[in-house]
Amino acid sequence: MKTLDRFAAPRSRAGFSLIELVVVLVVLGILAGMAVPRMSGTLDARRESASRDGLEAIQEAVLGDAYPRAVSGFYADMGRAPRAVRNADGRYSLSELWECPVDAAYTIVSPTEDPDVALGVGWRGPYLELRGDEPVDAWGTEYTDDVHAAGDERHLILNAEGSITAVRRFDIDGNPQELPLIPEKETVLVVTVQALDPNGAASLQDLGTVAVRVYQPDPAHPGRLDSVQTTSASSASVRTLRIESGLLPGRRVLRVSSSTRGVVLKEIDLAPGENHVWQAFTIPFVTGTTSTDTPTD
Repeated sequence: MKTLDRFAAPRSRAGFSLIELVVVLVVLGILAGMAVPRMSGTLDARRESASRDGLEAIQEAVLGDAYPRAVSGFYADMGRAPRAVRNADGRYSLSELWECPVDAAYTIVSPTEDPDVALGVGWRGPYLELRGDEPVDAWGTEYTDDVHAAGDERHLILNAEGSITAVRRFDIDGNPQELPLIPEKETVLVVTVQALDPNGAASLQDLGTVAVRVYQPDPAHPGRLDSVQTTSASSASVRTLRIESGLLPGRRVLRVSSSTRGVVLKEIDLAPGENHVWQAFTIPFVTGTTSTDTPTD
């Protein structure tokens, strides 16, 4: 006769059935299929953002962090964009941004004809923080890749002198992203020269011949100065002189001279576009002449 043991544990099931396992696997596969594209898309978006930041870092190294309102960095110091230098394996490189070109070290230069002028020119890098041999995007592709490829596939855009005028990369969909490495606007300087009396009122006295000269780096000869100038020989007490070509943005030395009132030297920061400077010469009430350097706005 069988007796029932009240304290015996109930029998457990042997496990999942084959159908149950198949259902679980199908559900997990569906969830994974939904999650992977989303995660992949998020990762790609982050890589695109980081790669765009890398492209902007190259532009900032060349034109400065305030471009286009102002220009600093490599372009302001050297008076040109970096040249495409061939590295050890024969490919083009951006190495001028972290290695000083030959005979281009920073120095203070004074022209023979104007010994009172002193302007710093030359390489003051490194301008770009580098990890590895060349800057790369978030996928590990060098920003200098495919420079030898034909047509629009080149990543570095070069001019006839071999300077890099723009840098380009292609996003995950193949669309180009391009940033300039040279100012997109011409630099123009407008200088207003005026005669004032000692009280600061406008004077009708003639300033004679007025000349405006800008000293800047010589792009073709490292360590030397170039200059651009214009003159006015009218008899007006207020002159407006314009220099519309040949100017390079950055910190420069402006020389304003009057054949009857002397010379004024001042440092100015030229930006792409039109720049305005006002300069006054004080005309004394009595015999003798002086000139004053009136700050610009």
